[in-house]
Amino acid sequence: MTDGARPDLVLIATRPALQGTCAALLGAEGAPLLRRLHDHLGDGASSRVVTRSGWVAEVAAGLPDDVEVVAADTGPDTLAASLGAPATPGRDLLLVDAGVLADPYSLERIGDRVAAGTRVLALPGGAGDPLGAGAGLRATRGRVVAAGSRLHAVTGPDSWHGRALRIDARDRDAASELLGPLITLVRERDAEDAALTDPLPLLTVAVVRDGTPLAPVTPLPGGVWRVVEGPADVAAATQAVDALDLEALRLRAAVKAEDGFFTTFFVSTYSRYLARWSARRGFSPDQVTAASMLLGVLAALGFASGQRVGWIAGAIALQFAFALDCVDGQLARYARVSTPRGAWLDAVFDRGKEYVAYLGLAVGGIRAGDGQELWVLAAAALTLQTVRHVVDLGYDAQQRADAAAAARAPLDRLDHDPASPWEPVSLERSGAANAPATPAAAGANEVADPAESPSAGVRGRLRAGIVGLRRGEAIGVVRWGKRIVVLPIGERFALISVVVAVASPRAVFLWLLGWGVLAAAYTTLGRLARSVA
Repeated sequence: MTDGARPDLVLIATRPALQGTCAALLGAEGAPLLRRLHDHLGDGASSRVVTRSGWVAEVAAGLPDDVEVVAADTGPDTLAASLGAPATPGRDLLLVDAGVLADPYSLERIGDRVAAGTRVLALPGGAGDPLGAGAGLRATRGRVVAAGSRLHAVTGPDSWHGRALRIDARDRDAASELLGPLITLVRERDAEDAALTDPLPLLTVAVVRDGTPLAPVTPLPGGVWRVVEGPADVAAATQAVDALDLEALRLRAAVKAEDGFFTTFFVSTYSRYLARWSARRGFSPDQVTAASMLLGVLAALGFASGQRVGWIAGAIALQFAFALDCVDGQLARYARVSTPRGAWLDAVFDRGKEYVAYLGLAVGGIRAGDGQELWVLAAAALTLQTVRHVVDLGYDAQQRADAAAAARAPLDRLDHDPASPWEPVSLERSGAANAPATPAAAGANEVADPAESPSAGVRGRLRAGIVGLRRGEAIGVVRWGKRIVVLPIGERFALISVVVAVASPRAVFLWLLGWGVLAAAYTTLGRLARSVA
């Protein structure tokens, strides 16, 4: 990673292992976990290790001399001061539990600045919190809207805190201001040792409830990220890392986890290898994006020829253009060089390729004798697609705003179900705070009124239908059918290529309009159903 990408690093070595020793000092392949993490994440960055006073000498002995080691167990204020520094202007702050053992590419996902914004390492799946502390996370549209800790329960978590939090440079001041109220809560709940042992979930709760946008980042699919508690965990995680084919893992991770049917099965099967080939020869994603746009223009010129051979050549060129459109993003992920400018350029050129293809099809159809009215069909297809894009962007923006509003909550609200009004909850120190929040628990002894039952009426049926569709996504036919019906860009380009090669530009526009109207109706009705359910 480049020097500008390196964050200030704070490794937290305050958690005891099962035997009572420091978990960060457990050995893996001849080196403590703490040193392995520092070597992966701390090269060239300002580094600090936060530990307990009884472990300072042992922790410092295994680190370079320029790493600051501080004791944070002299009081909650000391812990807050330790987590808030060091501070280098313009740099992110990366906080990691030093008892983590992970493969190098998963560490890169949180260690590299491949995307702006504050991020948390989220462990997917139903295994639960790795430390049994109730540190669940729930995300909506790429934003964490609820987080749990030893003091805060979260309803319906869909992932678990991996004990790594990266605070964007622009959010560092706001995050520092949260430490004071957080320490006050810790004192009120007599939870100083819990905060010292496992501070990252508590800080994450504060960040989420303050309204700071927080994105979940998962380890590399198929990779290893283990929060260890003893030698057995270290041995198992080390064995798992050694068994990985890291290059195959990295190549697979270059492909989007969620993509369209055509892209997944007909393009990404080979485009990932083109991405690796491009990386090894020094091509940048922006160069590949520009080449994709050039091929799109050549495709439009083929369509504009008005001849069958030109239409077939244009169809082939459009497919190569789309393949390169996939390669540029895969190259950025493979080489870890994603930038906001690159994402913007990719989006602009995607629209550019599509619109020049429409222009070429209209010109070619008219030259082949379809008549001037073909301009009306071309304009209608272009307008429909543009309106769909604008509506989708507006809907996504509103959903993110709603998620941000739902995420805000006071720190002394110890449960967090954004669907329910805030009422301060008094959790006993016996451990009730670690139990998952259940909104129905408060009225568990009450008999539900049938008129108010979620299953009653049109709204109940809509809600049941939406739940049924979501459950149906586990079935491949349903999942892929839902992705095909919305006519994503891969399917649109495939439709254009096939129909123009075997029929005519007029047929292309009729297909685009018919399928586009169906897709718009499907998405609109789905959103309306969700809004009233």
